[in-house]
Amino acid sequence: MCSSFFPPRVTGGFSWPREWAFLEEVLCDFRGTIMVIAPPDRGKTTLVRLIVRFFLRRGKRVGWVDADPGQSQIGPPTTIGASVLLQEVGLSERLFTPFFHF
Repeated sequence: MCSSFFPPRVTGGFSWPREWAFLEEVLCDFRGTIMVIAPPDRGKTTLVRLIVRFFLRRGKRVGWVDADPGQSQIGPPTTIGASVLLQEVGLSERLFTPFFHF
């Protein structure tokens, strides 16, 4: 069993969805690509940042492709960006990278 990658259940007034708890078990031995798809404002970015944190804390190399030009987290707005992450990213921290496309 892996150690928890979830922060405390309630952080700054935000409560983590219980539906995400199963991911811990799934991610323990996972190797491959993860794609996160959901309607707007459903927590995709928060979930991705938690998954990134999980793998970085285990010494894994993590690449993130942000294919949502409407709410880009990597690079300037209206772009598709990519980044190889070497350290944890804060939940509200914006990423910048030399790899993006309009």
